[in-house]
Amino acid sequence: MDENQNVYVVTQYRYVFGRDLTEIPAGKLDPGEDPRAAGLRELHEETGIVPDQFESLGKILPSPGCYTEVLYLYLARGLHMQDQRLDPGEFLRVEKIPFQEIFRRCMSGEIEDAKTVTAILKAKILLNL
Repeated sequence: MDENQNVYVVTQYRYVFGRDLTEIPAGKLDPGEDPRAAGLRELHEETGIVPDQFESLGKILPSPGCYTEVLYLYLARGLHMQDQRLDPGEFLRVEKIPFQEIFRRCMSGEIEDAKTVTAILKAKILLNL
Protein backbone atom coordinates (compact mmCIF):
# COMPACT_ATOMS: atom_id res chain seq x y z
CA MET A 1 0.00 0.00 0.00
CA ASP A 2 1.41 3.38 -0.94
CA GLU A 3 1.27 6.62 1.07
CA ASN A 4 -2.08 7.50 -0.59
CA GLN A 5 -3.65 4.16 0.41
CA ASN A 6 -3.44 2.66 -3.08
CA VAL A 7 -2.96 -1.08 -3.47
CA TYR A 8 -0.93 -2.57 -6.31
CA VAL A 9 -2.43 -5.69 -7.86
CA VAL A 10 -1.71 -7.82 -10.89
CA THR A 11 -4.17 -9.12 -13.45
CA GLN A 12 -3.20 -12.24 -15.29
CA TYR A 13 -4.82 -15.01 -17.28
CA ARG A 14 -5.48 -18.10 -15.18
CA TYR A 15 -5.81 -21.15 -17.43
CA VAL A 16 -7.70 -23.20 -14.84
CA PHE A 17 -10.54 -20.65 -14.90
CA GLY A 18 -10.12 -19.58 -18.53
CA ARG A 19 -10.09 -15.87 -17.71
CA ASP A 20 -8.13 -13.00 -16.22
CA LEU A 21 -8.06 -12.68 -12.43
CA THR A 22 -6.98 -9.69 -10.36
CA GLU A 23 -4.79 -10.65 -7.41
CA ILE A 24 -2.18 -9.34 -5.03
CA PRO A 25 1.34 -10.26 -6.20
CA ALA A 26 2.24 -13.83 -5.26
CA GLY A 27 4.36 -16.79 -6.22
CA LYS A 28 5.69 -20.15 -5.20
CA LEU A 29 8.31 -20.76 -2.56
CA ASP A 30 11.56 -22.23 -3.77
CA PRO A 31 12.62 -25.32 -1.77
CA GLY A 32 13.86 -24.18 1.65
CA GLU A 33 13.09 -20.52 0.90
CA ASP A 34 11.96 -18.24 3.72
CA PRO A 35 8.35 -17.09 3.08
CA ARG A 36 9.21 -13.44 3.80
CA ALA A 37 12.12 -13.52 1.33
CA ALA A 38 9.88 -15.16 -1.27
CA GLY A 39 7.21 -12.51 -0.76
CA LEU A 40 9.71 -9.71 -1.23
CA ARG A 41 11.13 -11.43 -4.32
CA GLU A 42 7.71 -11.95 -5.91
CA LEU A 43 6.58 -8.39 -5.14
CA HIS A 44 9.68 -7.03 -6.86
CA GLU A 45 9.54 -9.43 -9.81
CA GLU A 46 5.86 -8.91 -10.56
CA THR A 47 5.44 -5.19 -9.83
CA GLY A 48 8.91 -3.67 -9.55
CA ILE A 49 8.09 -2.61 -5.96
CA VAL A 50 10.62 -2.68 -3.13
CA PRO A 51 9.09 -1.79 0.26
CA ASP A 52 10.59 -0.21 3.38
CA GLN A 53 8.18 -2.23 5.56
CA PHE A 54 6.95 -5.77 4.99
CA GLU A 55 4.59 -6.79 7.78
CA SER A 56 3.22 -10.30 8.21
CA LEU A 57 -0.54 -10.70 7.97
CA GLY A 58 -0.29 -14.36 8.95
CA LYS A 59 -0.83 -17.45 6.88
CA ILE A 60 -3.83 -19.24 5.41
CA LEU A 61 -4.62 -22.75 4.20
CA PRO A 62 -6.52 -22.09 0.95
CA SER A 63 -7.91 -25.59 0.40
CA PRO A 64 -7.07 -27.90 3.34
CA GLY A 65 -9.41 -30.64 2.14
CA CYS A 66 -7.32 -31.19 -0.99
CA TYR A 67 -3.88 -29.59 -0.73
CA THR A 68 -1.09 -28.99 1.77
CA GLU A 69 -0.41 -25.51 0.37
CA VAL A 70 0.21 -22.73 2.89
CA LEU A 71 0.00 -19.09 1.81
CA TYR A 72 1.89 -16.39 3.71
CA LEU A 73 0.41 -12.90 3.54
CA TYR A 74 2.26 -9.59 3.93
CA LEU A 75 1.48 -5.89 3.92
CA ALA A 76 4.08 -3.84 2.06
CA ARG A 77 4.43 -0.12 2.81
CA GLY A 78 6.98 2.58 2.07
CA LEU A 79 7.02 1.59 -1.59
CA HIS A 80 9.84 2.31 -4.05
CA MET A 81 9.31 1.60 -7.74
CA GLN A 82 11.97 -0.22 -9.74
CA ASP A 83 11.84 -2.36 -12.88
CA GLN A 84 9.74 -5.51 -13.05
CA ARG A 85 11.60 -8.81 -13.36
CA LEU A 86 8.99 -11.13 -14.85
CA ASP A 87 9.75 -14.81 -15.35
CA PRO A 88 10.01 -15.95 -18.99
CA GLY A 89 6.51 -16.44 -20.36
CA GLU A 90 4.90 -14.50 -17.50
CA PHE A 91 2.42 -11.89 -18.68
CA LEU A 92 0.57 -9.68 -16.25
CA ARG A 93 -0.75 -6.17 -15.90
CA VAL A 94 0.00 -4.10 -12.80
CA GLU A 95 -2.74 -1.79 -11.59
CA LYS A 96 -2.91 0.75 -8.77
CA ILE A 97 -6.31 0.73 -7.03
CA PRO A 98 -7.46 2.88 -4.10
CA PHE A 99 -7.85 0.75 -0.96
CA GLN A 100 -11.56 1.49 -0.52
CA GLU A 101 -12.18 0.45 -4.15
CA ILE A 102 -10.34 -2.85 -3.85
CA PHE A 103 -12.16 -3.48 -0.57
CA ARG A 104 -15.47 -2.86 -2.37
CA ARG A 105 -14.46 -5.25 -5.17
CA CYS A 106 -13.59 -7.95 -2.63
CA MET A 107 -16.88 -7.53 -0.80
CA SER A 108 -18.96 -7.49 -4.00
CA GLY A 109 -17.35 -10.70 -5.28
CA GLU A 110 -15.71 -8.97 -8.23
CA ILE A 111 -12.36 -10.10 -6.82
CA GLU A 112 -12.59 -13.80 -6.00
CA ASP A 113 -9.00 -14.80 -5.29
CA ALA A 114 -8.89 -16.07 -1.68
CA LYS A 115 -5.45 -14.71 -0.80
CA THR A 116 -6.38 -11.27 -2.10
CA VAL A 117 -9.70 -11.13 -0.28
CA THR A 118 -8.11 -12.34 2.95
CA ALA A 119 -5.19 -9.90 2.76
CA ILE A 120 -7.46 -6.93 2.02
CA LEU A 121 -9.82 -7.77 4.90
CA LYS A 122 -6.93 -8.29 7.32
CA ALA A 123 -5.31 -4.99 6.22
CA LYS A 124 -8.62 -3.15 6.67
CA ILE A 125 -8.89 -4.35 10.26
CA LEU A 126 -5.19 -3.88 11.06
CA LEU A 127 -5.06 -0.34 9.67
CA ASN A 128 -8.60 0.58 10.81
CA LEU A 129 -9.54 1.80 7.32
